[in-house]
Amino acid sequence: MGSFWTLFTAFWRMATTLTYPCGMMWLNVHLSPTKRSVYIFGFILVSVWLPVTWYMHRMIWFLEISSPLKCMAGFLWFWVWDFPQGAFCVCNACAGRMYDRPNTDNRLFNKAKGQKPRFLGSKICVLGNGPSLVQGQPCGEMIDSLDEVVRFNNFQTKESGSIAWTGTKTTVHFSDSMLYPSYPEYHVEGTCVCLSLFMDKLVVSGSYFLFRMFIDCCPFTALRLMFDKGLGYLPADHIKRMKNVINNKPTKHPTSGLLAIDWFVNNRPDPSVPVYIHGFDFFQGQQIHYYDKTEPLYERLNDLLGVSVMHEPSKERAYVESLVAQGKVKWLNPKQAEEKKHEAAQAEAVRNRKREQ
Repeated sequence: MGSFWTLFTAFWRMATTLTYPCGMMWLNVHLSPTKRSVYIFGFILVSVWLPVTWYMHRMIWFLEISSPLKCMAGFLWFWVWDFPQGAFCVCNACAGRMYDRPNTDNRLFNKAKGQKPRFLGSKICVLGNGPSLVQGQPCGEMIDSLDEVVRFNNFQTKESGSIAWTGTKTTVHFSDSMLYPSYPEYHVEGTCVCLSLFMDKLVVSGSYFLFRMFIDCCPFTALRLMFDKGLGYLPADHIKRMKNVINNKPTKHPTSGLLAIDWFVNNRPDPSVPVYIHGFDFFQGQQIHYYDKTEPLYERLNDLLGVSVMHEPSKERAYVESLVAQGKVKWLNPKQAEEKKHEAAQAEAVRNRKREQ
C-alpha cells in the first residue's frame, strides 16, 4: 500500500502541474488577510469561474467531434480550470475560518493580550539550512546544549548523516506553505510549530491549504495541522514591518529565516543575550541546502522557485549584518563569523564598484 501511495502522489503532483497557469492569474491579488478580503475574493473567484466554465463547456458540447473526444475535452477543461478554481474557493474558505480562530495554546506565538511567550531559556539559536551548517568546526553538541533551537521547513538531521554538525535538538519548527511539520519524515514530537508567512496576504494564507490538501492530495493531514490548537503563526504587522525594513519589492516577501531571526531578537527573554545564528548563506553558491543530495526532486524544484521568484537574499543579508553589528545577533561559530565578515566586505566592494560604473 505504501509503494502504491508513493507512486500515486508522484503521478498526482505531475498532473497538477497542468493547473499551475490557472493559479498564476491570482498571484498578484494583494488582499490583506482579513475576513472582509475572504468575502471579496470569494465573490471574484465565483464571478470569473462560473461564466467562463459555462461558456467553455457549452462550446465543447457543440463541437462536431465524437462523444469520446467531447468527454476527453470536457475532462481536460475541468482539470485545468474547474478543479483549481474549486480548490481556490475551498482554500479561501479555510483561510477565513483560520482568521476566526481564537488565541492558541502555542507557547510562543499568538498569545492572548497580557500573556507572554513561554521560552525554555535565554540561549536561542536559529539554524539556517545553508551548506555552511555542515562545514568547518562541528557545532552539533553546542547546538543541542542551547535552550531554544529553531529550524525550518524540511530540515534534516539524521538523514543527512551530519549529526556532529547539525545536532538533533529542535524546539521550534517554522514552516512555509508546504507544511513540512505534517510530513512524518520532518515531524518532531513536542516542537512549537509556527507558520512564517500565513498572515502575509490572503492568497498566501490560501496557499498553506492548497499545497498539502490539493497538490499533495492529503486534505485530512493538512486540516489536522492547520486547525490544531497548538499551531502558531507570525502576526501580519511583523511581516509588514519586516518588508518595509528591508524594502522588499511588492512581489517579494521575506524568508522564514529572516522573519524568525527578527522575531526572536525582538521577543527574546533576556535582551543582554544575543540570538545565535548558524547555517545562513543567503542562497549564495550553487547549493541551496546542506541536504541537497537527500532532498526529493519535487522539494528541490520548490526550493529553486522560492529562491529565484519570491525572495531578495542580498537585502536580507545586509539586514542580518546590521543586527550582528549591533550585538543583537551573533554567529554561533566564531570562525564562520570571520568568514562572513570577509564575504560581506567583498560584496560591499563589488557594490561600490558597480555604483562607480
